[in-house]
Amino acid sequence: MICFSSPDCCRLTAGRLPRPRRWCEHVIDHTKEELLSFSPDHPDYRYKLWVRVVTPDSVWYHVFWRRIALALALLTLAGWLSAAAGVWAFVKFQRGYTDVRYIDLVFYPWRQQDYRTGLGQHYLQTSRAALEKKNYREGYRLLQAGLTRVPNDVPGRRLLAYTQVHFGRADLALNTLAEGAEVASADLDYLKLLFALLLETHEDERLIFLARKLLPPEPDSVLTHQFIALQAATAHFERGRYDETERIVGEWRLGNSLEGAILLAKCDWERGYTDLAMVRLEREVARFPKRDELYLHLVRYHRSLGHADEARRYALLRQFNNPASPGPRIDLLHTYRSTDDLAAAQRELTTFLADFSADPSALILLAWFAVDTVQPALTARLTSLAHERSYPLNAFNLARVQANLAAQHYQIALDLALTALREENEDTPHLASTLNGLRCLALYGLKDFSRAELMLNSFLGHANLRASDALLLAKQLRLVGATASARAVLDRRQLALAHETVEQLRVVDDIELDAEEVLHVRSGRFFKFLHPVIGVAAVFRLIHFDLERLTNRSGCHLIGLSDPEVENFQIGVQLTGFRFRALNFFEFIDLG
Repeated sequence: MICFSSPDCCRLTAGRLPRPRRWCEHVIDHTKEELLSFSPDHPDYRYKLWVRVVTPDSVWYHVFWRRIALALALLTLAGWLSAAAGVWAFVKFQRGYTDVRYIDLVFYPWRQQDYRTGLGQHYLQTSRAALEKKNYREGYRLLQAGLTRVPNDVPGRRLLAYTQVHFGRADLALNTLAEGAEVASADLDYLKLLFALLLETHEDERLIFLARKLLPPEPDSVLTHQFIALQAATAHFERGRYDETERIVGEWRLGNSLEGAILLAKCDWERGYTDLAMVRLEREVARFPKRDELYLHLVRYHRSLGHADEARRYALLRQFNNPASPGPRIDLLHTYRSTDDLAAAQRELTTFLADFSADPSALILLAWFAVDTVQPALTARLTSLAHERSYPLNAFNLARVQANLAAQHYQIALDLALTALREENEDTPHLASTLNGLRCLALYGLKDFSRAELMLNSFLGHANLRASDALLLAKQLRLVGATASARAVLDRRQLALAHETVEQLRVVDDIELDAEEVLHVRSGRFFKFLHPVIGVAAVFRLIHFDLERLTNRSGCHLIGLSDPEVENFQIGVQLTGFRFRALNFFEFIDLG
């Protein structure tokens, strides 16, 4: 019989108690004649965990449960303290985490987050030291380990994104930043990097979605909120949604900033209000006399309008304000080329390469200058230089293809585009779409129409296709004689093209739509978006309306209306021999 701590077990036969045989067990042998009373408090049982009692008839045990529980607790504690000591020594001496405290490991279940945070911060600090020594692989590993433990560390997440960009993985950098966007919503530098990557990779819709999450329901004057709203407006502009762009700028009062004013001017320019765009920009010169981006647009727009003197004047002002910047030097090259001063242009080109060969962004600017001036040899030279210096080649490859297309070297452009596609990274899907568009142009130039249509469909099927890209392709298709394909591009409603853009209408005009289509495009797509006063007058000069083609059709008339709001209209617009004045307010009446 076996009994554990039963009162009946306290009755034992008489006899002499023997010396214990084990530290945890006491054995009692006795005879039937000698009965003893068993007492658990007996001194001989003080350090025993159980007692085994043996009689001729039976065997039973008395177990000291409290002593067993205490012993187990002490053994567990000793093991835990030993394990904590081992981990502490490993982390401190093997991993180099000198700030780790033994007490944190002893009480790890309750201080787990503190320990993980401290270890993560240690990894982040160590990663910075590794990156400073240009040990990028180790620095990248430590950054990942640190952010795994401290995911809300904004500086660490920003540093990891910079490292990923350095490795050419803008897609990973974008995901890294987007995951911490809500935590870093007050960090302006963080937001600048995030939204710059979104715009660079043509992730306009993703940017707009993120902006909606980060912005408050009502507009305010918080600096970061103002910046986010400006980026959302810019994304809408890139998609050709000029009404939405102007709405955001107006609601958030961004027009008082230079960036907002430039964005509004760009909307005016794309809609064909070139005079209004120039007035808006020139008005900002007095407020921001040294801002390079202002002079950049003024030079570009004046050059586009053929205002050589004004373009040269603003180019000189730009160079005076930023003598060490590559942008004004590019303007100077444009000036030399426009005046056919090729010797001066060559001298400036040599000097530019000597001054900025170590600046990849400056070389990219020069590459696009080569595209504008149809110099494929210069783009090839710049691409070779970028390859020698291990610069990213995407922009240089694009420029080289475009320059050869402009020079009508279609086969060379096609071969270069194919090579660029093979070298393209998976993290730049928009580049593949652009290259397919360029291949389409080259194939049209080579009269390979079936393959050209395939490339065109691939281009149009890209999810992040921008309105400006589609419009540019339509213009280039027209130049190579593919007018039907150009019209197909413009007719794609899913592209979210800006139906009100004057540039689009100009392209449509050049494709020679019939009268019905002209009326539909101009009245339906354009006039419903016009602002009531300035817009109507400005558009007549910019679209170059053929009044006879429009008014001599049955059921369609162009009539003049009086409107007192036009009295303050200051921008004169020339049309068929007279200047728009007050009370000259026009409207289409489509009776059909």
